[in-house]
Amino acid sequence: MALVLADRVKETTATTGTATYTLAGAVNGFETFASIGDGNTTYYACVDGTDFEVGIGTFTASGTTLARTTILQSSNSDAAVSWSSGTKTIFCTQPAEKAVFRDASGHIIALDGRNLTNVDAATLDSVDSTSFLRSDAADTKTSGDLTFLDNVKAVFGTGSDLEIFHSSNINRIQATGALYLKGTPINLYKSGTAELMASFIQDGAVELYHDSNLKFSTSSTGAEITGDLTLTSTDDGATENPTLDLYRNSSSPADSDVLGHIVFNGENDAGEKIQYAEIESRIIDASDGSEDGRLVFSAMLNGTNTNYYSPSFGSNIFFRDVFLSQSRNIIFEGATDDVHELTLTSADVTADRTITLPDATGTVLLNESGILNLTNSGSQSEVRLYCESSNAHYASIKAPAHADFGGNITLTLPATTGTVLSTANADVATTTTSSSDADHVLINDGGVLKKITPTNLGIGSGGGGASNLNGLSDVTISSIQNNDLLKYNSTAGEWQNTNLGVTVDPSITFPASVFASIPTTVTVAPSSGSYDNAAYFAEVRNNANDTTLITDANITKTATSLTFTAPSSTGSYKLRVKAQDFGDLESEFVVSSFTVGTPQPRYYRIYGSGGNTHTEVKDIEFFTNTGQGGTKYPDAVGHMTSNTAPSPLVASSSGAYSTSFDNWKAFNSSTGDASSFWNLGNNSTYSDWYVELDIGVYNVTLQSATVMAGRASGIFYGGTQDLIMKSSITGAFSGEETTLGTTSNGGAAGTFNIN
Repeated sequence: MALVLADRVKETTATTGTATYTLAGAVNGFETFASIGDGNTTYYACVDGTDFEVGIGTFTASGTTLARTTILQSSNSDAAVSWSSGTKTIFCTQPAEKAVFRDASGHIIALDGRNLTNVDAATLDSVDSTSFLRSDAADTKTSGDLTFLDNVKAVFGTGSDLEIFHSSNINRIQATGALYLKGTPINLYKSGTAELMASFIQDGAVELYHDSNLKFSTSSTGAEITGDLTLTSTDDGATENPTLDLYRNSSSPADSDVLGHIVFNGENDAGEKIQYAEIESRIIDASDGSEDGRLVFSAMLNGTNTNYYSPSFGSNIFFRDVFLSQSRNIIFEGATDDVHELTLTSADVTADRTITLPDATGTVLLNESGILNLTNSGSQSEVRLYCESSNAHYASIKAPAHADFGGNITLTLPATTGTVLSTANADVATTTTSSSDADHVLINDGGVLKKITPTNLGIGSGGGGASNLNGLSDVTISSIQNNDLLKYNSTAGEWQNTNLGVTVDPSITFPASVFASIPTTVTVAPSSGSYDNAAYFAEVRNNANDTTLITDANITKTATSLTFTAPSSTGSYKLRVKAQDFGDLESEFVVSSFTVGTPQPRYYRIYGSGGNTHTEVKDIEFFTNTGQGGTKYPDAVGHMTSNTAPSPLVASSSGAYSTSFDNWKAFNSSTGDASSFWNLGNNSTYSDWYVELDIGVYNVTLQSATVMAGRASGIFYGGTQDLIMKSSITGAFSGEETTLGTTSNGGAAGTFNIN
């Protein structure tokens, strides 16, 4: 935009008020303001015979207007005149206050009194802009140096914001505020040489040199330092300085994010760069207030990067063997921080040794001068000696109960080879039918075992006694049959035989499928007739039926069912069950085979991430195939009418606004109902929500989904969000889940497919 003066420019205008002048055309014999040029300014005067206005105006060709940019003089106290109706004349003029002229003394002066003293036309004759530097124009100096002596400054800016000068032996550039250097590239050299000290490359690296050697260089992925890096702090206080801070400033931190690495690289004998060791940091749990982190130390082993150690999950985890060097110990402080410690040390071994700890909870026995002390925490101490066949059976030596003790006792084994007799294994001794073979008979006298001769017992030739139960004076045996028992008849004052019968064998019915590590319920019933009040003994064994895997104590029983958690490995197994009905003897074992398969996910969630207020979901459909193909869920079972109907479907979420917008309304397929949608609750996290469908079975796999976001009216308040489909076998969704697909709603309502 330039200030332009033109001769004989005069037009009329009908503009009223103080608005921009609209030009109506040239007066006869004059030019229009088009001579000024579009966007340029000029001096103007406007009159109507009564009022006047002089100023600087900006001409616009489009609309042929002249803006009242600056008012210099007017009949309205030098302010813009508010014109009344009627035609005014507007023309180019030369305002007196903008004029420069020679006075009577030949001086060039301005109206404000400034002048060029003793300058006449001869003085300025033939002088142009190449002969001097002007303050108001872009001039070029064509020859000769522009020299500033010491401490004479080249000053730039209204407030002397930038100074360039030489002081003593120092060249200075001093700036107030930001200092911008622009170039492609910007290089710093050693004085008087071509030795590069620093280089700043456009859209590229920043390089710093030491004595011509590159030491620091940036790249699009970070920076590289050649040589040693030393962090030094001169802080003499107690703060932690110097500090190496590796900060991953993520806008969306998540569990399992890798925070940073410290990598140790070197060459191999083939000249290849190899990572020999690494320290890695990860986020385990990014939840506010319960954050967990993890460090992993790894090193190369046989050409493979191998984890060795990790402080994480509240423990120190070792992934490889721990080797303690010569004469090193493991020392435990114990429960109290005091001067007493427990030291675990090794003898000076003469060969490689292995100590195997048991697969059990307990206390390690110690040899104290040849004595093994087996203590306990409230139950009788017991030693179990297992057989040689997969530890299938054991013989136990158990201490008596406290009430049976009269003091400490010692059981001394005989110094001969043989088998110790007990009340349950008398048959291991040689059998005889002659009482004359007995020198003594052992009897229990008030808890004391004593020996007595057969004669003293009345045993021997002609010594009396009965050869069968019926020969005893207080026993009557009649109509003997299998499974008879003796019972005492107090009326008759004698023992009589009776038959209680045998419980009918149970019948076992398994569900259609059994899945690894999943609770399984089988139906149990009598194979015929009915039970009065049956009790069951059950256990799960391997397919060979010689090893118990799930004990009776770990099986939950009712009158008609047995429930247990299936083995964690797939394959074939046996369930063996026996029953005892009220008043009858136990049945025989019934063994039923079953197969454990791999479970498919049962729980499916749609997550929303990035929302900023309430989120509404009209409907969700899951599909057994990708690309929204195959069987639909919940349609295959039925549209949901509550959070638990139809069975076995269960709907849940991170929180619903109210029961009017409950979880199941995301699965009822009623997309046209204005109030039939799930709405995120007030107290829920807007940016991390989920809606879940438990399909109740483990033999169906869902692979894609369709999410209808928003209300039936098309309104959606949730903002731009990522919609994520995840599945879980356990329903925990605590790291074991699988992410099946992600899409974005673009911040609007609509139907969105996730694959």
